Amino acid sequence: RPVRLMLDPQASGPVSLKIDQVVPARPFRETERVKLVDVESKLLSAFHGRPVRMQAGVVLPKSFAANPHKHFPVVYEIPGFGGTHFMAHLAASRGATDVAGIEMLYVVLDPACRLGHHVFADSENNGPRGEALVEELIPHIEKKFHGLGVPAGRFLTGHSSGGWSSLWLQVTYPDFFGGVWSTSPDPVDFRDFQRVNIYRPGTNIFTDETGQRRPLARMSGRPVLFYKPFSDMEVVMGHGGQLGSFEAVFSPRGPDGKPRQLWDRTTGRID
Repeated sequence: RPVRLMLDPQASGPVSLKIDQVVPARPFRETERVKLVDVESKLLSAFHGRPVRMQAGVVLPKSFAANPHKHFPVVYEIPGFGGTHFMAHLAASRGATDVAGIEMLYVVLDPACRLGHHVFADSENNGPRGEALVEELIPHIEKKFHGLGVPAGRFLTGHSSGGWSSLWLQVTYPDFFGGVWSTSPDPVDFRDFQRVNIYRPGTNIFTDETGQRRPLARMSGRPVLFYKPFSDMEVVMGHGGQLGSFEAVFSPRGPDGKPRQLWDRTTGRID
């Protein structure tokens, strides 16, 4: 629960916070056409040494109940950073199961993990996320909800981090997925990683070659967010942020068991 503290800027010393409340998990509201899938992954559990579950929200076509033996093509959506399988309700409200007059199963996957957005990419820090998706979760979904079970009937889409994820999955598993529609994906080339070439020696992620602050986001062409304060914010908040998510996916695991940092959090110098 929220606790208000008064901090004296003239004083120093430890600050005590009592953590004795457990926040209950948000329940997934199932309806006649929106269903929850929640399965334990053997692959991810073995990697992390503890039970790891995968979740998805499945939106059923309108004719699903009336046609128990009919099989449907499937669209898999990967939400952007901060999005989860709870967005299946939004997909249902916009009629996502009817694509150009063809009924489909519409599945919203959950890409969230302890280190942020795992983008369903296999990595040293997040584990075999892509492998678990194609070998465990998708076969389970298509068997339970009557998917066609063939690449020609299996499609990907996503936006932002989900856009990168959908591209990566299609390229990595070209014989498993039949097509991808990616919008505004995260950087796909490290020579232009949010406008920064991280391969160039001596590059600083906080400032450019002239010493000017590097923008992280723009609105109508005008910078509204810069790397340094955003990076500082994630330092305070801990793991699970957007920038930290990139390191969890692309960086090797460091000797401390955490993803190696791409840049020095104080100076901005890229490793």
